Amino acid sequence: MRLSKALMEDSRAVSGIIGETLLTCIVVLMLGTLGLFVFSNLQPPPQTFNFDVEGWANPASSTLYIRHCGGEEIDVEKVDIVITINEDKRKESLENISKVLEKKGYWELGELVEIDMSKKWGIKVKEGDCLNVYIINKESIQLIQKLSLSPLIFN
Repeated sequence: MRLSKALMEDSRAVSGIIGETLLTCIVVLMLGTLGLFVFSNLQPPPQTFNFDVEGWANPASSTLYIRHCGGEEIDVEKVDIVITINEDKRKESLENISKVLEKKGYWELGELVEIDMSKKWGIKVKEGDCLNVYIINKESIQLIQKLSLSPLIFN
C-alpha cells in the first residue's frame, strides 16, 4: 500500500508528459488545417462521358454520318468534333453541326449527326480517303471517342 500511495503523490514527470501531449495535438491540428486549405482549393475533375458512336461516310455526297449508339446523352456545348481527311484537320462544335441537337441541347441514343463536308468546307470525299473523327471534351480537352472511317460506295 505504501508503494502505491507514494506513486500517486509523486508528480515530478506529469507536467512533461502533459506538455508533450499538448504539443503533439497542436501539430496534428495545424497539419489538418493546412491539409484542409490545400485540398479544398483543388478543382473537381471535368465530367467524362461514357457513350458509343458509329460512323460512316458517303463519297457520292461527301457526307459524314455519326450515330449515338449507346450510353449517356451528351451535352452539345461540352463536345467538339475534329475531323481529319488525309491529314487535313477540321474542327467543329457539335452544337453547330446539327440544328436538331442545338434546339434540344443534348445528343442522345439513336440520333444521327450528318456533316455535309462539301457544303461546309468544300471538301470532296473520295473512295480510299482516310477519315478520322475525334470527339473531344471541351472542358478537359481530352479525347472521348475516336473513329477511323473509310468512305463506302453505295450502289
